[in-house]
Amino acid sequence: MIAADDHAVWMPADGGTKLAKIDPVHNIVGSRLTMPAGSFTAATGFGAVRVSSSLKNLVTRVDAATNHVAATIPVGPKPRFLAAGLGAVWILNQGDGTVSRIDPASNKVVATIALETPGNGGDIAIGAGAVWVTNLGTPPSRIDPATNHIR
Repeated sequence: MIAADDHAVWMPADGGTKLAKIDPVHNIVGSRLTMPAGSFTAATGFGAVRVSSSLKNLVTRVDAATNHVAATIPVGPKPRFLAAGLGAVWILNQGDGTVSRIDPASNKVVATIALETPGNGGDIAIGAGAVWVTNLGTPPSRIDPATNHIR
């Protein structure tokens, strides 16, 4: 899954071991950063790019201005999809059906929200003042960012 900010398009590449930074004006890869194995999804927000590694149970934070890895954050099992907004970075952990909430300032998991819907597939999105999460075969869950509870 790719992500974009005002200056670049970011895409996990090379079998999930690299993060490619693509110059959208010239349509060329400007750099490739080494990522943990199994890196799958990228999301931008809060001045950084975050990439999930479902093999290593990590989220890697890359400083968008310097192209350097700024933090490696342990999260729940098999993190895959992520979104940034509402004051946090939100990661769907497919291994146990939880969502990890990362504080973008401290790079720490500040909450783990149980959805009890483990499995493959799904997605996570920010909108209408809430975090929306779904897995294959389940209706969307709505997380209230003020309480970290499903409503």
